Amino acid sequence: MAIFGIEYKNVVLKIFRILLKIFVWFSLVVILLAGIATFCVYQFKDKLIQTVVNELNKGLNTKVTVEKIDIAFWHTFPKVSLEFDRIKMRGSFLGDDSHLVLADRIFLSFNILDIYNSNYQISEATIENADIHLVIRQDGKNNFTIFDKKSEDTSSVAFNLDKITFKNVNTIFENQFNKQTYDLFCSNGEANFSSKAGNWGVAIGGDFFVHKISIDHHDYLASRQLKLSTSIKYEKASGFYQINPSDILIGSSLFNLEGSFGVKSGQDIVLSIKGKQTTIQTIMALLPTDVNHKFGVYKSDGDVYFNGTIRGKIDSHYAPEASFEFGCSNASFWHPDFKKKVEKLSFKGVYSNGKKSSGEASMLKLENVQGTIDDKAFASDFEIRDFIHPYVKFNFNGTFDLASLKQIVNVEMFESISGDLKADLFFEGYKKDLEHISTMGNVKSFGNLALNNCNAVMSGSKFQIQNLNSQFSFDNEAIHLHELTAIAQGQQVLLKGYLYHYLMYLAGTRKDLEGELQLESENLDLEKLLVMPGGSTSEDKEVFSDDSKFTFQCDVKNVKYKKFASKNVKGKMVLHKNVLSAEGVSLKAAGGSFGLNGKLDMTEKVRPVFSGKAKCNEVKVDSLFLIFDNFGQTFITSKNLKGQLTVDADLFIPLDKDKKILTKGLKTLLTISIKNGELNEFEPMQSLSKFIDAKELYTIRFQELKNTFRVENETIYIPEMEIKSNVNTVSVLGTQAFSGMMDYKLKVALRNYKKKDPDAVFGAIKEEGSNTTLFLTMKGMPNDLKIAYDSQAVKDKIKDSWKKEKEEFKSLFKTSSPLNVEKNKPVEVNEEEEIDIN
Repeated sequence: MAIFGIEYKNVVLKIFRILLKIFVWFSLVVILLAGIATFCVYQFKDKLIQTVVNELNKGLNTKVTVEKIDIAFWHTFPKVSLEFDRIKMRGSFLGDDSHLVLADRIFLSFNILDIYNSNYQISEATIENADIHLVIRQDGKNNFTIFDKKSEDTSSVAFNLDKITFKNVNTIFENQFNKQTYDLFCSNGEANFSSKAGNWGVAIGGDFFVHKISIDHHDYLASRQLKLSTSIKYEKASGFYQINPSDILIGSSLFNLEGSFGVKSGQDIVLSIKGKQTTIQTIMALLPTDVNHKFGVYKSDGDVYFNGTIRGKIDSHYAPEASFEFGCSNASFWHPDFKKKVEKLSFKGVYSNGKKSSGEASMLKLENVQGTIDDKAFASDFEIRDFIHPYVKFNFNGTFDLASLKQIVNVEMFESISGDLKADLFFEGYKKDLEHISTMGNVKSFGNLALNNCNAVMSGSKFQIQNLNSQFSFDNEAIHLHELTAIAQGQQVLLKGYLYHYLMYLAGTRKDLEGELQLESENLDLEKLLVMPGGSTSEDKEVFSDDSKFTFQCDVKNVKYKKFASKNVKGKMVLHKNVLSAEGVSLKAAGGSFGLNGKLDMTEKVRPVFSGKAKCNEVKVDSLFLIFDNFGQTFITSKNLKGQLTVDADLFIPLDKDKKILTKGLKTLLTISIKNGELNEFEPMQSLSKFIDAKELYTIRFQELKNTFRVENETIYIPEMEIKSNVNTVSVLGTQAFSGMMDYKLKVALRNYKKKDPDAVFGAIKEEGSNTTLFLTMKGMPNDLKIAYDSQAVKDKIKDSWKKEKEEFKSLFKTSSPLNVEKNKPVEVNEEEEIDIN
């Protein structure tokens, strides 16, 4: 046994030595041959380059520029290749400088034996980092017919390509003849060719990125990664191309493509595509971009199917008809950012671009759409025909949980929301019929919406809505809000209303709307309601046209705002053509009633103007001052003035862009009456005690004070008015500026005149019959008010008296007997004496 083992080992060693010798000699032979081949290639390098370039120049009918040409032997071993660097090849259109090929490198490969035969058969090509732009114009001519057929028979260089390798090649094929564009990028691909008796075939495989495939201005497969493995054969006799069963992998979805087509006008095309392991988002990617762009981010799982055909004739006016059937059963559908899913989803879909392959003939249809969200079921059907002038048919019936709907739709207005939304909707008609009132009857639209037990908290303001229930219905003409009840910030409200022209507004054919909203409530606290945030608006963005008309009416029993409390608040506000009108606005407060009719003209947005009439009747003055915090001043307050106030006001109030009053342009005419009035502890009146012996100055009562005031140039103008009080009769006239500066003249009938030094007031007191009248001026700011004797007023009266006496003297000398006429002695007027109130 040992001897047998030794002999076996020796045999193995002998065999190993023989194989090693064979390998060494084979390697030496290969190296030798490779060396000889390399030597021969580079020996004939210049001749080879010159021959191929010359033949290419003769065979090409377009301009080609190359930065460098060299031999590449080992790069494409065992083939010998010519390496062209920085190539630019112009297309075959005369006078067109646009490129057909731009490439960093192109390798043209042939057999090494061709070097010795001087008959070069280029069988392989490699294109790296290239941009290829193929064009077929509307006249049928193309830019890639670049070989001169006359030189093919005499040329020593022939193109018999068996394989083309692509590395980072972007190809755009633009067929203007039938409105098609194919824009693809191949990172790594290969095309293998075969030919026999004029028939040929090509097998293509590789990784592609589709920028877009555009057919009749509709984009398909935009921005999609795909892996392709296909085989195409061409039959010379029929002129048709046959696509053998081919695989296209889009994401994780696999599609099988097969069929046949011709490229000449009038030839048929029949292609079919079937989906395997497909998802909803992949199916949407196959549809036009304008159909799927809203759904591209959504995900799905479940049983999804897809089948499609492209059938028709190659024609200069119409592309072939493309129709697809797709659908799912018991699938799920969701947005990756939300936790909520549409579950138990099933539907059947059909898409077609029509027999004429035009927008007018295109259609998309979804039938028997059914599913659930949070175990709440819904059902729908949808159809759109004619993508140019769309015809839409849509119906929906279902219930949504508002909390789930908020997550799906991502409504940021609400911090939280709960309740149910029930919808039963139907629409059918052409969009173009929404453009004119005369054709609105061709559209069918009706349905109902309801919100049940809704509770919500607004973002930011924490505004709360509780127990909201509403019922809407709509038809062609309007949306009707039959009733909405809710507790807003703890206050019960009832709303009713309507909105006209909503269909045409949603269709984008008109921006004007007409609506009305009615508010009813028992009690409202405006301070609580006004925390609700308003929507942000942009002055540059017009949401509604000036022709829109909105009406708001209210009937509230009790309204409160801070200290202000009113009852029976009623009225109507109308917004139309940039004018906000107040009609019949009325309320009761402070023991009386208020009314307003007017309009805010916002035609000039930079300077809107309010004009109108306001009225208050028998309002308690002290209550009014108390409610409005004495109107922001301390000169006269609620403790100083009492009585029943009646005011009729004509108003002209310009505003700035922030709706603040421009006092310089303010004009107002006020007719004021105060009955049963009291002036209590009013400091300017107390200062008159220097002239009047009356304890009643502390409280002055008067039956009625009436006058008409004019406000203009930031000044209140007060014509002369007489105030009859329990103390005296006082006449007042003058002005008071908005700055607080006062300039008043007073005439006081002194019943209880304090006897003073005659020289001190000489010229400021006038005896008129049995009455003594004191003339005073009141000037200055409220905190620096000065009262002085008004001697000028006496001078004016003396001047009038002098004229009267002169006439009397003339009459006296004409009579036969003297008249006992009491003559007033002329007086000398002294300087004004100032009285400092402070």
